[in-house]
Formats: sequence, C-alpha cells, structure tokens
Amino acid sequence: MPGHFTFDSSTAVRAEDGARGAAKLLRTLLAPATGLPLPTSTTGTVVIVLDPYLRGLGSEGYGLTIAPNAVLLRAARPAGLLNGVQTIRQLLPAEALSPRPVAGVPWRMPCGQITDVPRYRWRGAMLDVARHFQPVSFLRRFTDLLALHKMNTLHLHLTDDQGWRMPVSAYPRLTEVGGVRSRTLLGPADSDQYDDTPHAGAYTAGQLRGLVAYAAERGVTVVPEIEMPGHARAALAAYPELGNVPGRQLDVWTRWGVCENVLGVHDGVLEFCRTVLGEVMDVFPSPYVHIGGDECPATEWESSPVALRRTTELGLAAPKALHGWFLGRIGAFLLAAGRRPLCWAEDAGALPPDFTVMPWRDTEHGLAAARRGH
Repeated sequence: MPGHFTFDSSTAVRAEDGARGAAKLLRTLLAPATGLPLPTSTTGTVVIVLDPYLRGLGSEGYGLTIAPNAVLLRAARPAGLLNGVQTIRQLLPAEALSPRPVAGVPWRMPCGQITDVPRYRWRGAMLDVARHFQPVSFLRRFTDLLALHKMNTLHLHLTDDQGWRMPVSAYPRLTEVGGVRSRTLLGPADSDQYDDTPHAGAYTAGQLRGLVAYAAERGVTVVPEIEMPGHARAALAAYPELGNVPGRQLDVWTRWGVCENVLGVHDGVLEFCRTVLGEVMDVFPSPYVHIGGDECPATEWESSPVALRRTTELGLAAPKALHGWFLGRIGAFLLAAGRRPLCWAEDAGALPPDFTVMPWRDTEHGLAAARRGH
C-alpha cells in the first residue's frame, strides 16, 4: 500500500472501552519526542479497537492497518493492543524513541497491513538485582526496553547469598542487614581481589507495586524470585536462627559461586518462608512465583541433628532428599494461594510434580523435566 500516515497536532485517537489503556500508552510513549497531545476523540483518525471475536489473534496478537488518512489497530485482548502500540512506535522515525523533544522530524509511518502473533507465550529476561542492586529508575527503563521488543516478562531476582532486596514487614532485618554486604569480589568466583566498598540497596513495597503497575501498562508481567532453600546466606546473616548451626553469626556473602550455608528444615524456617512469600504475593500478582531451588548443597543437613531427625521421620534415604521435600512444602503453599511455583532445573533429578521448570545449565535438564510432565 503506497503512501504514509503522518501524526501532527491535529491527530486524535479514538478508543472504545477496553482500548483506553493502549491509547494512553501511545500518548505516553510518543509525547516526549514529538510533543503531540494525541487527545481522545470520537472522530479520531487513529482508531484502537478491542474486538473479542478476533480469536485467531490469540491473547497477544494484533492487526494493524495504516492508510494515508487513518490508522486502525485491532486485537482480541488488551495485551495485543499494547503490542500494536509498540509497532506504531517502531514504524515512526528512530527519533520517536528520544526521551527529549525533537524538532524538524515528520512523524510519519509507511502505509501497509500487519498481522502479528507471537510465536512464544513466555518472552522474558531475568534481571539479578540481588547481586547488583539497581534503582527503580533502572528497572523502569529495563521494562521499557522489554516492552519495545515485545517481551512480556520481567523475571526479577530479588534475593541471593550476596543480598536481599525484597522488603518483608515481618522480618525487617532481611533488608536492614541482608541488604548490605561489606565488599564485592572482582572477577570470577576463584578470584581473591575485592573492591572493599560496601554494596547496599533495597526496595520499598510501594516502589515494587509501582513497578508492577508500570510494567502492566506496557504488557509486561513482573515475576519475583525469592531463593530457597539454598542461596540464602543474606537471610541467614539477618536471622541466624533460620540456619543449621545454633548460635552461628554469618555475614552477607562477598564471594560468587555456590555457598554451602543453606536454610534449615525445622518448622520455624517453613513458617518464615510462608510469611515471606505471603508478602511477596501481596506485591506481585504474577501467576508464577519463582523460588530458585537450585545449587543447594546438603553438607550442613548431613551434620545437623535437626535435619537428620527430619530425614528419619520422613523416611528419606539421605539428607539430600530434604531438598525435594522442602520444595514440595513450599510449592503446596503457593498452589493453595492460587499461584504456580517455578524453579530452576540444574540436573535431571526429580522435582515436585506441580512445579514449572526453567533449565539454565543444560537444555537436557529441561527435556528431562518435560518428559516427567513438568
């Protein structure tokens, strides 16, 4: 289709019920560079329509028709309209991505027809703010870039051995103590070079709720990750009673790699995990909650009287089997709350059947999990 459609000061947007979020996003994204108001009008030449009968487009697909005198964006679901808005932005000159006003640019895009349906339902990126804290402004910018590339999931890794960034009102020391490490290792895990600079940071619940809303407006779901029962050194530094050695005081880990300090398996630990995840679910409405589950050495359990007693009571072959038992208990809690537990698969070993699995070390681990029905 020859020609162009041009956005100018007279361009208005027509959006019916269910499409106003997409119209708002279009204004939000184009205003910084173009300065165009793009008001809502019943006679607008940019028409955004939510049509549930367009089932062939799925939950995120859209149809976009661009003519010289009008633009029509249609989708069956709001997420599809949000994706279509990003395409409109991409079809404009590159200056449309500027965060500041740009003068002298004709804000036009080529005419044509696009039908766009994503190949994959989960299109995401993980951001590890546990090891390297990033301010909320960075998280929002990261979310903007995900949405621009039509990625729909921000996997936010909030806790690890090297830092705890998630606020939990019932356990304030998690961020007060666990959110600060004394120094950071430079280079790989076997390095002995440090920067000797404290590294600290934590979010407020309000900041994270704001991020969730900001992401949702752009079609991005924020999936939280709270590591357990391994990768828990920061939590153990804050609350030593969660560990396997009574009276021991640990610091927030300053190294990389796999730490042998893991959560204990006594009832108080399970209650801690349920309380933490309860607050996590209050902040993050994502259907998935990631609990890590990988790189959990059994060294401490093998010498802990409490863990050995638990192993015997449960009739397990060895303390190492407490890993699957622990994940099963936590997974059941999430399922009862209407969420889906998510964890890493680091080998071909069995995991509780209701878990969704992410392989990270070897694709064969994912295939093995899929064959078991995950």
